[in-house]
Amino acid sequence: MSTTKYILLLLLCSLLTTCKVVDVPEPYKLNRHEINISPYGNWIEIVHKSSPEAVPQTVAGELLALEQDSLYLLTGNGNSFSISRSSVVSAALCTHRSRAGNYFLVTILFSAPAYIGALVHTEYAVDFAGLGFPVTLNGMYHVMKESVARSNFLIYPKRNGLSQFQRFARFPAGLPENIDLSSLHLKQMSFTKQNSLTTRQVNYP
Repeated sequence: MSTTKYILLLLLCSLLTTCKVVDVPEPYKLNRHEINISPYGNWIEIVHKSSPEAVPQTVAGELLALEQDSLYLLTGNGNSFSISRSSVVSAALCTHRSRAGNYFLVTILFSAPAYIGALVHTEYAVDFAGLGFPVTLNGMYHVMKESVARSNFLIYPKRNGLSQFQRFARFPAGLPENIDLSSLHLKQMSFTKQNSLTTRQVNYP
């Protein structure tokens, strides 16, 4: 297999074989420019244990606030939910929509003419491939960064501290005094049966 075909195959596999970190509802998949202007918090999934011997539970929802000792979420069924920071086992928060698909499409569009030229004009195949190779390599880097490295997620405790989640809460400075949590609502969305669950048991090693 030629180097060019090998790189294209890797690029395609990196896009198609990526596993999902969190099942994020569509309205909470923000574009990058919306991060600082959205009046809502970002979507987060937390695995927590009420005690060291307890079965881990997973809760997902909009991050409302991160206080000194607790996190507050608005779950898929519209109820507020508080979790002690000390009980958090892991957490993943989606900061913005993945752009891996966009990078992949742009890479194909800009590199395809060079590879087509190499196939049609075989006597200049090396020259044409030389034009497409840098585009493919650069595109593969950005696709891998978005899809494999998951640069659009904060992941605790693997690479982020909980304090880094605070700026993505609906109330970054903490819950306002005397706020009625029951008056808060999620973005308008259609939930699947799984998303509507407040908590569910998970297998945790």
